[in-house]
Amino acid sequence: MPDILKSETNWHFCKRESSLSMLFSTLSGTFFSDRSIPPPIKKRRRTSLASGVYLGNTAVFWAVLLTYQYRKDKGGDVPGVKTGVSTSKKVMNCTQFLEAMDSGNRVKANSEIHMFMHAAAQEALRLTAELNSRYHTPEEIIAIMTELTGRPMDPSFRLFPPFYTDCGKNIRIGKNVFVNACCCFQDQGGITLGDGSLIGHRVTLATLNHGETAENRGDLTPAPIVVGKNVWIGACVTVVPGVTIGDGAIIAAGAVVTHDVPPLTVVGGVPARRLREVRGA
Repeated sequence: MPDILKSETNWHFCKRESSLSMLFSTLSGTFFSDRSIPPPIKKRRRTSLASGVYLGNTAVFWAVLLTYQYRKDKGGDVPGVKTGVSTSKKVMNCTQFLEAMDSGNRVKANSEIHMFMHAAAQEALRLTAELNSRYHTPEEIIAIMTELTGRPMDPSFRLFPPFYTDCGKNIRIGKNVFVNACCCFQDQGGITLGDGSLIGHRVTLATLNHGETAENRGDLTPAPIVVGKNVWIGACVTVVPGVTIGDGAIIAAGAVVTHDVPPLTVVGGVPARRLREVRGA
């Protein structure tokens, strides 16, 4: 027998820890096969203090596991174990997030809503990377956009990738809508595209404003963009938060739209101004 186990104290330590390990293994419903039993248990002898430490750690592991499972089943937190989010605390879901954003209230930096926004952005990045990385059929694009927005897309919808968004969950698209390549939709505040809308290359629809002072620059204020039916938005147009574009309107290429656009009106410039009425209206 090794010198380190000649001490009666060490021997009883190993024996006690081994019994505790077998007890918790039995309680957890886990039984070792004969081949998997560590040699110190099978042969009823101990060869080193390290074996006792190993068995003691095993007992602690099963104790924590059983306690965690018990408390989890009861719907509470596990004492002494960091689980990230308390199971007794309700976590914000997508519906609550959209309700908060549609309210138009300011979103404080690092708030629960702000954190949900970051999580939604990661999913949007994953899906847009899949959309933009290779060729997809129109049907495949509709399937990806349905997953991205969380809403069924009409079979008539067409989009030419690449397409970019940092949320996706607050986009509503009607029938016979076409979105050309390289468009950027910042949709946290809500983007609605009416039936028959045509969105040109590199159009940016932005629905968030930052705080103006340095102290609240990280805060966000959402405001929706609503595009009516049969609207034509030319290439490289930017539409800022809170703008509504009336049915049948035309936005000239390169315009920056900062105010509402009446129906059947042509606007252009920076900032966009009324140029004329739509011919033949």
